[in-house]
Amino acid sequence: MKAIIALQKLVLDPSSQISDILRHAYLIACKLNLDDFKKWCELELNGYQSIDDSNIPEYRYIFGSLCLKNSLSGQTAIFNAEAIFSGQIIKDGISFFEGAIKNKSDSVTLEVKSDIDKILRKNNPQCQESHFIFQIRTSKIPFQKALDTIKFKILELSYQLEQEGILGDDWEFTATEKEHVLNVNYNIGTVTHMANHNIDSFIDRN
Repeated sequence: MKAIIALQKLVLDPSSQISDILRHAYLIACKLNLDDFKKWCELELNGYQSIDDSNIPEYRYIFGSLCLKNSLSGQTAIFNAEAIFSGQIIKDGISFFEGAIKNKSDSVTLEVKSDIDKILRKNNPQCQESHFIFQIRTSKIPFQKALDTIKFKILELSYQLEQEGILGDDWEFTATEKEHVLNVNYNIGTVTHMANHNIDSFIDRN
């Protein structure tokens, strides 16, 4: 089967795991020397731990409700703070998102990052005790949206490749197909900073 068509079928199959889709896309990117797209697939699979926050795809910015949990009583309540403290950039590999979706709970709980935790405790002396734990609680919707966004980006690129006659018969690409890759454009949205995370990093291979 042609590699691009196989990838499209995998993306459109609702039972497909996003990690499998990314591995297929990664192999195609390697064969076609789509270096930026290859790197993106690697980062999605393995995580963005070494990447600056400003270069993280915007769909990885998860927004929810900042909560304060009392580990002694087990009670959790919404904590009023600036909106910036209710969002978090997720740098884990895509399996974290898949796990969040599969979780039986209706919501997802994220531990607040250590630097944010320090700021919150400094600004709120009443929360200094260690049994107070700051958390962000959100629905599964932003996690599912992230997976859907990744699928669409891969599907979009595969269609552009198909339009250029780049199909990969038996997963092998001809020299002509590789030349036509130069006509393909693709983009990945990135976070600029927590207060404004709606900028696109446009990669032009033309």
